[in-house]
Amino acid sequence: MGLVESKILLQKLQNICYEAETQGSTRIDVILRDTETIQLLKSSWTYIPEDARRIIVGNPLSHDTRITNGNTARKPAKRLKSSQPRPPRKRRNATKAQICLSSSISSNISRWAKNPSDFFLNADETIADFEAPALSFFYRSLLHCEHRIDNDLIRSRFLKVLFSKLKHKLGLERLHSHSSEILANIILESSLVGHDQDDIKENITQWSKEGSKIDNLCRDIDDSSDDGYRYLGVLFYLPGDVGKE
Repeated sequence: MGLVESKILLQKLQNICYEAETQGSTRIDVILRDTETIQLLKSSWTYIPEDARRIIVGNPLSHDTRITNGNTARKPAKRLKSSQPRPPRKRRNATKAQICLSSSISSNISRWAKNPSDFFLNADETIADFEAPALSFFYRSLLHCEHRIDNDLIRSRFLKVLFSKLKHKLGLERLHSHSSEILANIILESSLVGHDQDDIKENITQWSKEGSKIDNLCRDIDDSSDDGYRYLGVLFYLPGDVGKE
């Protein structure tokens, strides 16, 4: 804003103040109406630096703002330097996590190795129960241990694999209604279980499906080239939260 314009605006304001005093008014906003005065005020506002305008309208500069050639710019944040030395970075443990057997399982390994038949026995069974037909015995054992943990969890998975192997031994890709009915009748004749034929058929069909998935999982995890059943040792190491595989 030039000097001439500033003097004209100053004179205008003086005249307005004088007129307000003669009218006994303490305010000039009523008198401040002529177009020339308003235009001069508008022109003067554009010449006020941005930082000063922010102060006038009630938005003062923050501490991290600097003024450059009438314009404002935000200062880059300063990084505080600590007088204390930086602590060393924690190194990641290079040791791979290991899957360990539970104490209840590891405590029975030697006993099962000496007498494998003990692996198939529940707490309320004796070796005399093996005198029953094997299929009926394994069916009842799986009923007892299917929803338990630790030893029974391993046993239930193994027995499901057994039913899957039985299906393959019979040359069946699936347990069709006729073949599952034959197996159900064998189990019913032993009188070891109180299920009816439909319940037994449904169970052995479902178990054989789950057993096939468990068997494939063990084969995928095991890296040995053994053609036998040693890969089923993976059953002892599968986590308990592995659901119906």
